Amino acid sequence: MGLVKKTSESKNMKLLAKQRGKHKYLCNAPFTSISVAISGLVTPCCYMGAQTSAFSQGASHFPTMSLIDIWNGKKFEYFRKCMQKNIFPDECAICSNAVQSGNTFSVKLLNYDVYIPDGSFPQLLEIAPDNTCNLRCIMCSSLNSSAIARSRGCYYPENSISAEKYLQQLEPFIPHLKEIVVSGGEPFFSELSMSIMQHVVEKNHGCMISVNTNATILTDAVKRLLDKGNFKLNISLDSLQKEAYESIRRGADFEEVIQNIDYFSEYSKKNKRPLSIAVCPLQTNYSEMPELLGFCNEKGFYVFYLHVFNAQKLALASANEDVLEQALAEYKQFSPPENNLLEKQNAQQFRGLVANMESWLAFAGSKKRILSTLISNEEYYREKKNQLFSSVYSLIQHNTPDDLQVKRFKKWTNKTHELFDSLPQYYRSKALCDVVFAISPELYLLYVEKFSTVDLHEYFISFGDEAIAALTQ
Repeated sequence: MGLVKKTSESKNMKLLAKQRGKHKYLCNAPFTSISVAISGLVTPCCYMGAQTSAFSQGASHFPTMSLIDIWNGKKFEYFRKCMQKNIFPDECAICSNAVQSGNTFSVKLLNYDVYIPDGSFPQLLEIAPDNTCNLRCIMCSSLNSSAIARSRGCYYPENSISAEKYLQQLEPFIPHLKEIVVSGGEPFFSELSMSIMQHVVEKNHGCMISVNTNATILTDAVKRLLDKGNFKLNISLDSLQKEAYESIRRGADFEEVIQNIDYFSEYSKKNKRPLSIAVCPLQTNYSEMPELLGFCNEKGFYVFYLHVFNAQKLALASANEDVLEQALAEYKQFSPPENNLLEKQNAQQFRGLVANMESWLAFAGSKKRILSTLISNEEYYREKKNQLFSSVYSLIQHNTPDDLQVKRFKKWTNKTHELFDSLPQYYRSKALCDVVFAISPELYLLYVEKFSTVDLHEYFISFGDEAIAALTQ
């Protein structure tokens, strides 16, 4: 398994170490956290599950493997050894690139510094039990929204895991948790998520339950649950303009969301818990970032700028140079106030966004240069594709009734051809082929069958950008 590169001697790594103070490991996540994605991919951190290398041979997948076996398994042990050696593994490219670009103050790994490795169980559990959601957000996918999945013909409720089975997997961890982060979908709209949160309240009342919510659901059942437990709310809000907000969060009512945020705010103040606003920086809303920060300062909310995954046509991170230059010019004219601790924290987040944008701008220019050097290698591409198809057919033979094997493989083959044909020609270069075909056949079978080609296309464009970024280093 390759590594991004050893960066412990770099200036920014030394600055990061100084800012963090006394910490034994480069990142505490593999020692203190376990993250279970909607897809079933299990990693120490939710950002790791979006990296290409997380899908390669040896990937940990739930419920194929039990969570306790994954936690005690070879993959997590590998991550721990990397952190002990002060090395970012490939799966940590987002944090590695952020640090290298100078963002040492809002990088994701800092979130895990509050957890001290002191035992054999994680203190933080990040879960996305299912994709049940009432919205069709423009930067989202069928993976994360059942509403989008229905619209794309890939919604399979019969494949969902039961609350009983999910809770059986979580049971060994719950008594040891200091925090559980529940995402989705929309957790307050999901029966499975609601059942899990209720169970955590009953079994570990002191555990902080952090809910990533779109703030559209505020039923009596939600209010009762909030009153029983130790809840921290992270609310998605990408615009303060009704038309812009509703064009992003399709299916939401802006006025209703603002009313619900007021309720959540009063709840948080009453219980002396922080409330955070999570913002997706998009090409359509980047001018609103200063206004959203001002709104959070005024209301007493913490602001966080999310990394928008797999939305290449919409994410600010994948914008062209002209858009990024315009956004940076606007941001550099804005000086966030720092009159108290909350404002200082929010100002740090904004500076982190600016640092990330500078790296995105540099990458946009580098990508143009790299693409001009990539040459298609059709023979290599066909060889790799044939190997994949042969491996997948072998898998189907082993776990499919004889009379359904040919039909299943044909359906998978047609969809996979459609996916590959949708990718730009430079994906047939050797460098990009090595990315496309590094994903394990097991996950190729699972993902192609489960998700739409639209969603898979976005995945592979993101994966390609990772490979291109590596070529620029």
